[in-house]
Amino acid sequence: MGQFLNYIELTKPLPLIWQIDYKIDDIVSKPILQTNSVAIALMAIDKRQKVGTTDTAKDTLIYVLEGTAEVTVQEKRYIVTAGETMIMPSDKPHNIYALEPFKMMFIVLYS
Repeated sequence: MGQFLNYIELTKPLPLIWQIDYKIDDIVSKPILQTNSVAIALMAIDKRQKVGTTDTAKDTLIYVLEGTAEVTVQEKRYIVTAGETMIMPSDKPHNIYALEPFKMMFIVLYS
């Protein structure tokens, strides 16, 4: 049996999009890696669901795996789609609203 890093098998190519599934009218999060310096996770957000407004102390990079969402940072709205990435700056209020079923990977650096 292979080694795993928070549910992701090491040294095996895996499409990230298949590592997390949607839940009807819900938000699902799956950690991939958590250390003192970085957190990486996947998130699946069903249509019309919203990740509430937060203002983390660290910059957060999102990479869109599937779907379309509206990201609001300090009251300015952006549309993000599959294949795009965006950095949400630290200490700036932000939220994510899924315009359709939406999957993303997010990375938070604690350095």
